[in-house]
Amino acid sequence: MSKIQLCQTQAPLSSSAAFTADILTVIDAATVCNPTGTADTLSVWLVPSGGSAGAATAVYFGLAVAAGGSVSLSNLVNHAIQAGGSLHLEAGTSASALTVTISGRTV
Repeated sequence: MSKIQLCQTQAPLSSSAAFTADILTVIDAATVCNPTGTADTLSVWLVPSGGSAGAATAVYFGLAVAAGGSVSLSNLVNHAIQAGGSLHLEAGTSASALTVTISGRTV
């Protein structure tokens, strides 16, 4: 078991993989920060290998993140991402507003 940072990235305007697991990975902590002066929203999907981001894989959809605010993404904690699976992110209005940091461990 090795603890690692899975991603630290800005959420893009269209769903995109921020992390793809090589081996079984468990999420331990996840946060989104909005350092800008404008509110935005974040959507997050846990997508199995060969799958796609959509209603069946959504964990957060349109989560409000206030200007200058941070939100714990606690619904992601303890979720497992199987080998080949990925974590997708999408911002609602700005590709440079939301910074998402997620850490976990491989098992």
